[in-house]
Amino acid sequence: AAAPPAAPPIATPPLATLKPVPPASSGPAAPASPAASPAPAPAAPAVAEGPRIKLRATADAWVTIRPKGGPAVFNRLMHAGDTWSVPPNVPGLLLTTGNAGATVLSVDNTPVVPLGAPGTVFRELPLDPDMLKTGHLPPSVRPRPKPAPVTDGD
Repeated sequence: AAAPPAAPPIATPPLATLKPVPPASSGPAAPASPAASPAPAPAAPAVAEGPRIKLRATADAWVTIRPKGGPAVFNRLMHAGDTWSVPPNVPGLLLTTGNAGATVLSVDNTPVVPLGAPGTVFRELPLDPDMLKTGHLPPSVRPRPKPAPVTDGD
């Protein structure tokens, strides 16, 4: 069987001889100046799709996170260096910690105001990223000091 005949090579002109083709226009041509051409619109800021709130322990701290009246979604003793990301798709979560001074919250990778002094119990802090970013805790949420240990009266 005979091989098919080879196609003749396509001649292309050198790049220097190529000229840009002006765009088709139905109206009068606008002057070509940088000021006349519109700049591309800036892209809209990206919306955070992942967790916005993160917890980090700087010392031992018991932490519980749950929706009001619901079961805990996180309930454990965190040790120094432990971190946990709050799930973004669970609204209305509340944080309780047994060591407010060792529980550090950040929103969008920015630390928020300290929750309290070391050893202070902090109950039912709403994990609302926008509220936390302002640094103002709701008036109904106040840190509570740990109760004094009971002694036998020796």
